[in-house]
Amino acid sequence: MIFSLHIYRPDRDVLRVSQIVESSRSEGPGVRFCLWLQGCDLRCPGCCNPEMFNFNSPNAPDMPVAALVDQLRRTRGIEGITLLGGEPFHQAPAAGALAAAAQELGLGVLVFSGYDLDLLSAASAASTLLAHTDLLISGPYVAAARSIERPWVGSNNQQVHLLSARYQGHPDLAARRAQSVHVQLLDGELRVTGWPGAIGGVSIRRPVRPTDEGKS
Repeated sequence: MIFSLHIYRPDRDVLRVSQIVESSRSEGPGVRFCLWLQGCDLRCPGCCNPEMFNFNSPNAPDMPVAALVDQLRRTRGIEGITLLGGEPFHQAPAAGALAAAAQELGLGVLVFSGYDLDLLSAASAASTLLAHTDLLISGPYVAAARSIERPWVGSNNQQVHLLSARYQGHPDLAARRAQSVHVQLLDGELRVTGWPGAIGGVSIRRPVRPTDEGKS
């Protein structure tokens, strides 16, 4: 059982980022800007992103929140932003600042977390990110309870929380798992986002390419 939330850093200015995909249809309602954050203490057995466990991975640069907001502003055709990982709430202060800026741009915010909502609600450090989250998918991944029917969740214990009215009644909430993999060929690279189990466990990730100002 998970009893506490560990915050890796308290500042609001920088996020440690494993991967960015500017356009995906598989990580929430509509077309979304997806940001995988580095670091996760939960380390659920069977997690599809074990390379994102280590907070100090050399493949995950620190990126200023301001630079990420600028990138969001320049990205066209997206409905919202999705924060996943890794564990976004390990970097809750900066992730909250990014979520607030995204909403100011008119974007919806979806956050995946391995923590339950009750624990997050009781953690003061999580309050800003929660306050600027429209849709939360919460709970640890449990391989024995793997889900192949419900949209976006990895296992049946995980819960979908509508924290605002933005996505109430959205048709994507009723989609089947078979529709949750998005394959793109961009810049000569194959990019697969979504639940890798739907395509036989294959997970293909594109490394983040930070701007000069985002390099650590």
